[in-house]
Amino acid sequence: MYKGRRNYITLSTVIPLITIAILFVIRFIPSNTLFGIELRKADIIADVVAIDTTSSLSACDNSSVSLVEGSGSLVSMEAPRGRRHDRKRRDSIDTPVVTDHKTDSVIVDSSRMSSIKADSGKTMAIVPIEDYSPNGDALNAFRAAVARRGGDVVRIGVMGDSFIEGDLLTADLREALQSRLGGSGVGFVPVTSIVSKLRQTVTHKFSGWTTHSIKKRNSADIDSRFLISGYLYTPNSENATVSYRTTHFKKHLGGVNRVDFFFVNRKNTEIYATVNDSTELIFTPPSDDNIQKITINSEETVSSIKFNFKNIDGFIAYGASMGGYGGIEVDNFGDRGSSGLQMSKLRYDCNSRFNDLNTYDLIIVEYGLNVVAKGTMRYTNFEDKMSDIITNIKRCYPTASIIIMGMSDRSSKQQGEYRTMPEAKAMMEHQRQIARRAGVAYWDTFTAMGGENSMKEFVRKRWASKDYTHVSGKGASYIAERLADSIMDAL
Repeated sequence: MYKGRRNYITLSTVIPLITIAILFVIRFIPSNTLFGIELRKADIIADVVAIDTTSSLSACDNSSVSLVEGSGSLVSMEAPRGRRHDRKRRDSIDTPVVTDHKTDSVIVDSSRMSSIKADSGKTMAIVPIEDYSPNGDALNAFRAAVARRGGDVVRIGVMGDSFIEGDLLTADLREALQSRLGGSGVGFVPVTSIVSKLRQTVTHKFSGWTTHSIKKRNSADIDSRFLISGYLYTPNSENATVSYRTTHFKKHLGGVNRVDFFFVNRKNTEIYATVNDSTELIFTPPSDDNIQKITINSEETVSSIKFNFKNIDGFIAYGASMGGYGGIEVDNFGDRGSSGLQMSKLRYDCNSRFNDLNTYDLIIVEYGLNVVAKGTMRYTNFEDKMSDIITNIKRCYPTASIIIMGMSDRSSKQQGEYRTMPEAKAMMEHQRQIARRAGVAYWDTFTAMGGENSMKEFVRKRWASKDYTHVSGKGASYIAERLADSIMDAL
């Protein structure tokens, strides 16, 4: 029996409304996991909800040769002069940090913070370096070195992970400090590097080498020979070569008059150096199981140097340091993927010898990025091991002040938008505790970036990549300038 045509208008209106209502309710259900995989949170209005993107940044026995300019002739062979290390404390230290002994936490007294003018003209508060040494003298060795820098190089080593890889951040830190305190050159450059073609502060070429990393399982002999660079290199043919050429990427990278090359010559390797593509020098260092260096001093500016080797059996190389006769040098020791815990392999005999040859006045330690994991709020094991590592670094490099560089802001998607990971903030507190336990200084990178959700703003400005973890060149430059200001403020 025919009942006539059914009216679907009401039905077609009601069903979408019911669907929208269900999805709207789902929006308020927290994200969950299935078989250990995080499920994406459903949010029907995620694309139309307004997100505040207002920047929070504005709120807050060694061989040495000397070359006479133009002649390229060998003038003298001499051992480099020893350095004096003035450990005398300053009479007074005014650190704008107050410790709350009830909670054992650090409170930054903003009323005592210095300020600077940013490029935009806005006043930016200087983030103070927090001193956790028992007597408030964590930076005294560095202060003393800066005071006498007219006669000696003031050397800074920066140990870290991919956050500083390829001279990121350290290039701008070096430039900022050399502009204010003098100095020239790129500092230490390894024999090989996976980012050599990307690094703009030096032109670096090499061939014929086997690379050994502190992160890998090595022989007992190799494991006992790592420096704070985390790498060493052995030639695999008589044609092994490495060359360095200065660039003009930063103003003070030129003006190189001194090149040091670091190695272990266990047998009878000969080292051939070609300076500025013309002057050739031959070094026959003595057989020794300890680290040595050859030094080339030149009145003529060194724009390039190339090393070749003969009789390579038993030879180990580390890298070259390029600089001048005074001022600041900053060495980059970035190692992609490193947690920093591998530095437990550092041995006193090898590293103290390296410090005698290449004395450090300040070591900045930047690790943690590769340790933070979603859902992990306690990093006690990392704290325990890193505290011991920092204590050992102090022993190996007793002339150096040490600053632990706190973790940068890192974001994850939470309820439809990127926000600061609580796990990252937990790591920062562990890093402060490491500084406290080791009696060294700490610098709050997170606050320097702008604090809560600053990584989101960095990404918006294209100062960081869309992994919301790694900064770009511009982001690194911003952080480096803030760190340089803090260092200058602490002198």
